[in-house]
Amino acid sequence: MNEPLVSIIIPTFNRAHVITETLDSVLAQTYQNWECIIVDDASTDNTDDVVAEYVKKDQRFKYYHRPKERLKGGNAARNYGFEVSRGEYIQWFDSDDLMHLNKIEIKIEKLLSTNVDFVISKTQNFEKNGFQSPYKYSIEENGFNLFLFLIRHIHWYTYDCLLKRSLASQTNYFEKMKSWQDYYYFAKMLSFSTNGIFIDKVLTFRRIHENSIQDNLNKSNIDFHKNLLFAKFHTYKDLKHNLELHQQKKYFKGCITHSFYLMKWKFFSNLLPQIVRETFLLYKTRSAISLIVGYLAVYTTGKGEKLVNQIK
Repeated sequence: MNEPLVSIIIPTFNRAHVITETLDSVLAQTYQNWECIIVDDASTDNTDDVVAEYVKKDQRFKYYHRPKERLKGGNAARNYGFEVSRGEYIQWFDSDDLMHLNKIEIKIEKLLSTNVDFVISKTQNFEKNGFQSPYKYSIEENGFNLFLFLIRHIHWYTYDCLLKRSLASQTNYFEKMKSWQDYYYFAKMLSFSTNGIFIDKVLTFRRIHENSIQDNLNKSNIDFHKNLLFAKFHTYKDLKHNLELHQQKKYFKGCITHSFYLMKWKFFSNLLPQIVRETFLLYKTRSAISLIVGYLAVYTTGKGEKLVNQIK
């Protein structure tokens, strides 16, 4: 075929009851030159049997198991899927969501006609009661900018992005992250290239259900903000050299203070020593001490955010 090969990479864990719909939506794609890399993350249901039928039906489906020496979780499964893939372009996807019939075709045509490094489309959530309103992406007004992505002025989902392999090879998923891994991954992607284009079309349908991995991770409000703090802090550490000093301060203080305030005294962060160190690296001694006092006040009493916000 003359069309470039697209690798669709799908991690899965105990999704035998819904993955057939996902794989059917891949089979239905109007763009034909794809391989679908499915990586099982030690499922305990009959995922092996279900996926085997698709592998038997169409050789474009490739089925792997996450190597036992790799960390458990979707991030390691995604990284491994990329390692065994062959496509010139990479489309990340999840095993409980659905592709629009023309998802790959529309994206590849846009990529090839504009010579960009990645393309972002839109996702619409659905549940048993129907479809929800599409999320506002704000990319058309703000463009692709690392700092705006970090402070959440622009945002997209994992499956919204189709990117060149050459760009995907410059980063990977942080395997120790339990959630917000797409935030880390795409922030790193933007640190290498902002040469992308936005398609204002819904091309993915995201299934919302009680047993979703993200929903289970975020059952506890404290766990949610613990995971968020971990993701934002490590994203900051890896990418701070790409930001101007005033941007570093705004991002660092905002994400740390906000997370501490929402967690209040209920969660002792093992990141605290690193947070203190980074605070002294960013601020002069007097301001750093004031910030630390403010952090500790928020941390122990749930109050003190006003003191922290006074520090520029």
